[in-house]
Amino acid sequence: MKYNLKKNALLKRIVTVLLTLILVSRSLYPKDLTINIHLRGVYSSKISLLPLTGTDALKPLIIIDSVKNGSTAALKVPEEKLPGEFVLRFDYKDKATSTPYPSEKRVIIGSQDLELWVQPVFSNYADRTWFQKEEKENTS
Repeated sequence: MKYNLKKNALLKRIVTVLLTLILVSRSLYPKDLTINIHLRGVYSSKISLLPLTGTDALKPLIIIDSVKNGSTAALKVPEEKLPGEFVLRFDYKDKATSTPYPSEKRVIIGSQDLELWVQPVFSNYADRTWFQKEEKENTS
């Protein structure tokens, strides 16, 4: 009988350790992340997020059809696509009647939400486009 009690206690400890490991490992995985894009310097823009890897590489993952100057667009990136390297594509218009022009910016999305202030005409100029101060993955 003592042998069965010891066996049961050991089994309970093993189950507890396994459950703890599962819960801790789940907390280490990225969750859905958000990219907040503050658009400026153009009349409006269509914004697309394209992954650079995987089976759906270069196919738009997220599309926001029309973001006006001075507005903020929130793109929610699903956790199964993270971490990864992406292209933010802007099809922007200078005026309401103008033809859309393309502009792209590469971003790395890993473990933190991103905040991006962008002027699509100059999307790759550091003085016209920038991330939040605490940004870790794209500042270099």
